[in-house]
Amino acid sequence: MEEFSYSGGRGVISVAELDANGRFGRPRIVLEEAHHLSYPNVFAHEGQIFMIPESSAANRVVLYRADPFPDRWCQECVLIEGKRFADATLLAFGGRLWIFGTEQIAGGSASDTMAIYSAERLNGPWVPHPLNPVAIDRAGARPGGRVIETGGKLFLPVQNGTKTYGGGLGLREIITLNDGDIQLGPTVPILDTAGKEHASLHTLNRVGRLEVIDQLSP
Repeated sequence: MEEFSYSGGRGVISVAELDANGRFGRPRIVLEEAHHLSYPNVFAHEGQIFMIPESSAANRVVLYRADPFPDRWCQECVLIEGKRFADATLLAFGGRLWIFGTEQIAGGSASDTMAIYSAERLNGPWVPHPLNPVAIDRAGARPGGRVIETGGKLFLPVQNGTKTYGGGLGLREIITLNDGDIQLGPTVPILDTAGKEHASLHTLNRVGRLEVIDQLSP
């Protein structure tokens, strides 16, 4: 998880253990850099555990490897250099690896311009999709969690930043994804118990029976 260090003025990556009763222990820091870190995309690949945290403040996307998991992370390689690429989200599909995220261009927003990169191997080289930017939409361009596979379909959680950062979350179906084409469905907002768009849901991640949300304080 991201844990914000108020003394350092930036985010760090922390871990907390979930016990058998469904309670999380006290977080402890496992990765800290001179720049802000957040949105830890953690995944298994070829028998090892890796993480791609949000590090757009450093103008790069960096791959870390657990050695050992979860308390020590070593920088494996730089996947994308010279880009303010936010909330990199990995997907293995169609015999390739794909990274979804938002790419801040010049003085533009960090939340409204989706770009996709792909590679045959995790350590690259990573190449931009020929249709980049694949979406310009402040309500449905910035990833908000791991891609969800259900019913034979793929859905990407996306953040709604139209009113404020972290102002809502939706799902977009990944309809077509290959080297020459990308088609995304419309953003379907996640609703609260009153049937209105959830105003403070920020991220959604699901692994097996475990589902975790990041809900911003109102």
